[in-house]
Amino acid sequence: MNSALEFTVPPLFPQRSPPMCGIIGLFRPAPAAAPPGPERVMAARDRMAHRGPDGSGLFQAAGGRLVLGHRRLAIIDPSPAGAQPMTDADAGLTVVFNGEIYNYRELRRELMAQGVTFRSQSDTEVLLRLYDRHGVDGLARLNGMFAFALWDDRRQGLLLARDGLGIKPLYVFDDGETTGFASECRALAALLPERSASRADPAARLGFFMYGWVPEPFSPWAAIEMLPAGTWLWTDARGTSRGRFFDVVDEIVAAEMDARTATPKSRREWLASLRDDVAASVDRHLVADTPVSLFLSAGVDSTMIAELAASATGGVTGVTLTADRFIGSDDDEAPGAAATAAACGMPHHVRHLTAADFTDQRDALLRSMDVPTIDGVNVFFAAAAAADAGFKVALSGVGGDEMLGGYPSFRQIPPLMRFLGPVARIPLLGPALGRGLRRMTAPWLGAFTSPKYASLLECAGADADAYLLRRGLFLPWELERGEDARSLAETLARVRRAAGGDGRYARIASPYLRVLAMETELYMRGQLLRDADWAGMASSVEIRTPLADAALFRRAIRAIAAMTPPPDKRTLSVAIGPQSAAAATRPKTGFSLPIRDWPTASSTTGPVRKPRGLRGWAQFVYDSWNRENGMG
Repeated sequence: MNSALEFTVPPLFPQRSPPMCGIIGLFRPAPAAAPPGPERVMAARDRMAHRGPDGSGLFQAAGGRLVLGHRRLAIIDPSPAGAQPMTDADAGLTVVFNGEIYNYRELRRELMAQGVTFRSQSDTEVLLRLYDRHGVDGLARLNGMFAFALWDDRRQGLLLARDGLGIKPLYVFDDGETTGFASECRALAALLPERSASRADPAARLGFFMYGWVPEPFSPWAAIEMLPAGTWLWTDARGTSRGRFFDVVDEIVAAEMDARTATPKSRREWLASLRDDVAASVDRHLVADTPVSLFLSAGVDSTMIAELAASATGGVTGVTLTADRFIGSDDDEAPGAAATAAACGMPHHVRHLTAADFTDQRDALLRSMDVPTIDGVNVFFAAAAAADAGFKVALSGVGGDEMLGGYPSFRQIPPLMRFLGPVARIPLLGPALGRGLRRMTAPWLGAFTSPKYASLLECAGADADAYLLRRGLFLPWELERGEDARSLAETLARVRRAAGGDGRYARIASPYLRVLAMETELYMRGQLLRDADWAGMASSVEIRTPLADAALFRRAIRAIAAMTPPPDKRTLSVAIGPQSAAAATRPKTGFSLPIRDWPTASSTTGPVRKPRGLRGWAQFVYDSWNRENGMG
């Protein structure tokens, strides 16, 4: 018997799309299993109150063996009709959903043509009807940012799914008796069995110090993993199965094949198509029943969004974050952002952040951080500025650098592998030469540059290693001190496989597109999108990413694969408009803050000396996060 707690599930579907939120739940599939109890789920759910301050809900089924929880941030349809969990009693389906499905209207029309009837205009109902008709095969048709759990009462099973690019997080654990899931890792950790609650995963630690973020699918808790992007998990009394409905590498490989066989187009035609695809994605991301803001910098990505959104009904408001110490320097984003806002007729808010502001909010930032990361500070303060200005929604330019080759890695990794790769891949000799060069140069190289460049030859033989050399914080040999050699080797093998060391990127023919795949799957997904989630939700702000969108990626990658040379930001910006073209001529500064120069010790007397780059900040974050979360 199904029962809803804390509110009555509405008999009709809401008329608009669902709110952003936090979701959580427990399921014990065995019919004879003891119910996990709703109180534990309610308590863990309310640890995510910042994700959904506008309401909460709970649902039980399967004799109490299933408990679904939800926290609600009302952005679209803020009325009570938008409450979750949402049930279709006729089909025996109930869902808790975090995100949006942008193509729900097209799917609705297709389903109606197949004889499916609807009682509302909501994308929640489209999701349930699509599953009812096509099962997990229907997931490949969804375009949006989403993570959801769907209970199928007829089949007595639970389906978990996460969007193709991994914009929305979904953590899971399965100990053979209980399957748990949640939007946040720490909330799910509160539901772990006692025997697993304090067991850390060494791959999370090693991965964090190698990259500056915890690589997926790892989490600080050994029992918890991130559900891979573009995949689903089904669990019932017979066991657990998994499947995939979107894969970045598959899309790139398909695009390369299309480029070889498709009817040729001119470069002008491809650029026009790419411009239209970006504009359509921006339009999709503007739909909301509350005002929409834009994290506006002086850079190309946010300027393109601003220019494309300028003609939209209601428009957007720019929110710019800069450090007071940048005022008057080339690193100050405010003047360029102000020029864009004025040209687009856009209201504009500027927040100047001081070292004192950082110190005052440092502990709150660390408490909000769901898993350790060296990034996200800028987004944390930008989201707070948007919230202070009255916004629940902010657009971000995340995805532009990945799509249009904006990082130095696109220029540096291919020649490194082209010139040094053949030597590094010589059997036995290549690795020996790489280790020897590193051992000779590492002791003194750190006085002039990052010591990791001692591994220039050692890392030139494989995509994943070359990417680590360029993007990494520490290299594994720098972390060997005090570690058991065998244990470290086993952990490193796990991290390396997760970061592309399994050879998955070798399927892509183009060296440029291999870098694009790594930046999209590793840095963008592992750090930028995850940071956008926790840092935005800390202020109850939903961050949307028009340039990181699965439908846009699928179309854009075909244009990028077909064009020689691939389009860059300057090329596309000219097609977007004059403000974007002007932004492309400015030096790239990045959406950054001077974290390295701000104090991280308990003293606030001034900056303290730190190791090169963000290495000192990384150690501070890791130690502080562990203390805050009882992990050592």
